[in-house]
Amino acid sequence: MTSHRAFAATIVTGIVVGGAAFLATARAWSEVRITSSGMPSDVVEVTGSQAVPIVSAMCLVVMAGSIAVLAAARWLRVVVGVVIAAAAAIGVAYVVSASGALRDAVVVATAQSPAMTGDSTAQLRTAAAADATPWRWATLVLLLVAGLVGVAVVMFGRQWPVMGRRYEAPSRADDRVGRRGETSEADLWRALDRGDDPTG
Repeated sequence: MTSHRAFAATIVTGIVVGGAAFLATARAWSEVRITSSGMPSDVVEVTGSQAVPIVSAMCLVVMAGSIAVLAAARWLRVVVGVVIAAAAAIGVAYVVSASGALRDAVVVATAQSPAMTGDSTAQLRTAAAADATPWRWATLVLLLVAGLVGVAVVMFGRQWPVMGRRYEAPSRADDRVGRRGETSEADLWRALDRGDDPTG
């Protein structure tokens, strides 16, 4: 695979997995059906972003970092790659340890459900019966891939092509050249005003 293709594949992968992981955190990670006598049943769902909002934030960091690689200088790509890998690692750690946060969020959600008529003991018992969904583990897999993207940027980012000069801010050297050009043109006009031949 050429450097251009590897560059494009890595950037696209980072953006896609970051976005997909963010969407996965917005899906239900845990759900439970509450049934009470004389009351309509209710399905309580807790999303990943509700239980561990930092995971959603880390997914956005992965997306933003992947986009930033496009415009970053070669040396700066190492820093961006480290940020992507670190964000993915933080997200993975919180996903793996999210069981307690999910349980607490389910307890709060069941207490707010109109179908929940029992006391706190009933709420805890209902929350303990909540079913896990695949979205939590889908987020984990996507963040692991995002971590590999960050590592790839650190290892190979300096070898990838950089954005063309027409997209870069003018350097000081360019400014000095421009100023010299303006001065030379002014000298030509002054010579013409004096009646001298500036090309002679």
